[in-house]
Amino acid sequence: MDRPIYPIPEAHGLGIHLTKMLDDTILCGPDTYFIDSKDDYDLKEKHILEKQELFFQSIQRFFPKIEKSDLIPGYAGIRPKLKPKEHKDFVDFFIKHDNTFYNGIHALGIESPGLTACLAIGDYISNMIEP
Repeated sequence: MDRPIYPIPEAHGLGIHLTKMLDDTILCGPDTYFIDSKDDYDLKEKHILEKQELFFQSIQRFFPKIEKSDLIPGYAGIRPKLKPKEHKDFVDFFIKHDNTFYNGIHALGIESPGLTACLAIGDYISNMIEP
């Protein structure tokens, strides 16, 4: 991947953003919805049809001349969340000691910004480790 372009974040995620690939294609997404099974990687036709217009409008912010026929559903992936969808509170970058073993540290809820923040996260965790 090469050069992600992010809009202003939305209330529950990063919103639909663009990633220009090395072969000059552009991925748009992600669109999100909750699933019941961690093994469910199917693209949901019902979801695609329901969200098609909103997704299209989001992408038009970047490409005003794009047509709906230019969009092709890609692939599905799973991003684990620390709080179920019923909760209003969003938990991200949860880093804490695990006192059940020496220098055990849990790093959870580190989504897409984790790559951008990986050096700072590593520095933060290295300061937590006892000599």
